[in-house]
Amino acid sequence: LQNKKRFVFIDPNLNTFLLETTRNVLIGKKVRPKHRLLLAYLIDKRGTGATRAEVFSALWENGTYDRSRQKQLDVIIRSLRDTLQQYRISEIYEMHSGFMRICPEQIDCDLYRFLSGEAEAVNAYRGEYMSSYSWASMTEAYVTQHRSEHKGLKTEN
Repeated sequence: LQNKKRFVFIDPNLNTFLLETTRNVLIGKKVRPKHRLLLAYLIDKRGTGATRAEVFSALWENGTYDRSRQKQLDVIIRSLRDTLQQYRISEIYEMHSGFMRICPEQIDCDLYRFLSGEAEAVNAYRGEYMSSYSWASMTEAYVTQHRSEHKGLKTEN
């Protein structure tokens, strides 16, 4: 973990994700909305992963899983994988037999820090978590409840 950890930040307003390696290199990469959505969805799954059908449902909530959309999904998955390889951070993503996941042990993420009870992350939460995505509503409800139970946590100095 020491030299493998990557920092991922997704800015929904700029359609950008930023990846910071342990070499302190900050990379800003413009991504298409569906690519960003795929990455956000897998981060929300916290390493449990998802099948292609589950990913499809997250990316096209009311869409029909037809051959055309399956091809679009293939392009999105391949493009994300290629981008991660281009920046030498492909170890944050795994895919086997159509099942894909983000490897939480390879990234530092505010959600993961929050869920582990890190005071700074809990105190930084301002009541909104990926609110534009319906699939994130369960996590948002949990995070909001958890935050209200832990109000006023002190950060360690």
